This record gives sequence, structure tokens and C-alpha cells, in this order.
Amino acid sequence: MAAQSSAEEVAFDQKRVLNRLDVLSRKAEDLGQISAAARCEELIGKHRGMFVDCTALLSDLDPDKLSPEILDKLAEHLIQKALAGKPPEMVEEARRRLEAGETVTVEGIEATLEAT
Repeated sequence: MAAQSSAEEVAFDQKRVLNRLDVLSRKAEDLGQISAAARCEELIGKHRGMFVDCTALLSDLDPDKLSPEILDKLAEHLIQKALAGKPPEMVEEARRRLEAGETVTVEGIEATLEAT
């Protein structure tokens, strides 16, 4: 009985807060306080699960559970970030090493290209 009462109180509190945010959003907009109105709408949206914190998703990411296609996209993104502004030969060498299952470092690629 106590658990049901607590659940009902939480539901009531959430509904009350959401209703209050809706009222405040409308009043803020009427007063030309767009940032306050937007913040109310943002909070309502967060409660309803409309926005996802991508950093939280990435921090819990298990690479062993990713598809090969996603791993390839991630690898390509990291190559582009790590080698931004470097010669195209370095990018190609990084891709070649990854495909061969080799360890890839910027220093290692630079050393290989300098030796040739």
C-alpha cells in the first residue's frame, strides 16, 4: 500500500511539474522571454525522452558489440581526425594498416613514409 502511494505521489509530482513548466513557458513567451520559454520546453522534452545525451551513450559504448559497418565508420572518423591536415598518403597508410590488423600510430606512419 505504501509503495503504491509513493508511486502515485511521484506521478502526481511529475505531472504537476510538467504542467507548471508548460504554464511558465507560455507566460515567458508572452513576456518576450524566449530563452526562459525555450528552457521550459527543453525540460519538458528531456522528461519525455525527446533528447538523448550522446556523451552518456558513448561512454557506455562496448566496441565488441558494434557491427563491422559501425566500426569501419568509427575508424574512418578517427583516422580523419587524427590525420587532419596530413598528406593523403598518411591517410591511406593508416587505412592499410588497420585493414591488416596492425597497430596504427601517427608516428609510425610518418616513420614509414619518411623511410620510403
